[in-house]
Amino acid sequence: MTTPPPPPTSFGFLPSISVVIYRLIARLLINIFQLNNSSFPVAVELNQLLNPIFNASYNGKNIIWYTPNGRILWRAKTVLSEEPMLVEWMNESFNDSTIFLDLGANVGSYSIYATTKGCTKVYSCELDLLNCSILYHNIVSNSLTNTIQVLPFPASSTSKVVDVFFRDFTAGDALQSIGRVSPFSTVSTSKSHSLKLLASPLDQVFSTYSLDLPTHVKIDVDGNELEVINGMRNILANAKSVYFETSVDVQNQCEQCLSILYGLGYKVANEQVIFSKNVPDVKTGCNLLLVRL
Repeated sequence: MTTPPPPPTSFGFLPSISVVIYRLIARLLINIFQLNNSSFPVAVELNQLLNPIFNASYNGKNIIWYTPNGRILWRAKTVLSEEPMLVEWMNESFNDSTIFLDLGANVGSYSIYATTKGCTKVYSCELDLLNCSILYHNIVSNSLTNTIQVLPFPASSTSKVVDVFFRDFTAGDALQSIGRVSPFSTVSTSKSHSLKLLASPLDQVFSTYSLDLPTHVKIDVDGNELEVINGMRNILANAKSVYFETSVDVQNQCEQCLSILYGLGYKVANEQVIFSKNVPDVKTGCNLLLVRL
């Protein structure tokens, strides 16, 4: 399980400046330049200029990433390096006939990468509304509104209202948990909270709206795997391959998920052990590529 870095809390070039001073400076600048005054022409121009982006190129295509904080900039810079087996799978298997379901899309790193492999239909499922706003920004910036469809809700086993637990209130974060506090050992900030959201099983959504069934599926949902998979068995029964991330923190649930996938005819084609970044010799889980025979 990959834990994203925390957002920056001070200027990188002035590490001694505390969060309090940083916020005071930010408020001062907002007041001086009236950045929250849409009728002030200078403010409008400055807000347009203060639109941080990161440019990258994959498979001969230029991609613009919207990077409003340090965590999201990290995501943009590590698209190719953070999940090497995932990128390898996409490089080898994706083409213009691929229909990709990106479960746990976050800000769209792999949804958008899929399009550089010729994929012309992508479903990006993400429950964090802050992440969805960045995902939306990235889709529009790269003229992919006809290619990527956002599913902005928690995928679940049945239609219901769920409590989603967040460890922070920052765009680009992960480890959100459905119906319980995150089972992972992670740091929660003073902004941790829960939010009631409408959840739906993906089989029902795809059937109701007559969506084309995915050929390839990525499942990276931070401990919510069993809840999600129980609501998408028909989708999985029709897909060709699944990229699935397991964790020792929810080992029992992951084993149940794998039992379901094996029952649908999937076999493990590739495996990558994940080790703790803090304790390199400690195994925290596995990335699995499963193909249906």
